[in-house]
Amino acid sequence: MPLTKTETQITWGGANSISVAAGGTATSDTYTLGANATNLSVMIEADNNSTTPAADAKLEVYQLASAGDVNSDNVDDFETTGHASLIASMDVSSGGEDPARRVVDLNPVYKAFQLYVKNTGATDGITVRARVIEQQAS
Repeated sequence: MPLTKTETQITWGGANSISVAAGGTATSDTYTLGANATNLSVMIEADNNSTTPAADAKLEVYQLASAGDVNSDNVDDFETTGHASLIASMDVSSGGEDPARRVVDLNPVYKAFQLYVKNTGATDGITVRARVIEQQAS
């Protein structure tokens, strides 16, 4: 069975990146998986907006998965932010890496997902970018 690979930028309100203020959060646009997806990964980049990063500059990344319309209201339902799966914790502080990049493997059985990011620092904004790599059976 032949396999094909596609790469797609995750968007945030249609933009390729988002700046998340200290203590802030953001949710990406929905990424819908192909019907024949066999493998799925996402590369995440966190870039501290400060030229002198604070010691507490960290980003948490969660996957909000959807299995479709759970409550029969004709809209796909996603995991709630308080119960989503933490998929990455990225340190862009003075003692970490800036920018920080990480590839995370995700389960390809869901219908769709969103990324939810939380800047846990008290001072610095963090710019987030992400790209999906999806492998499908043809």
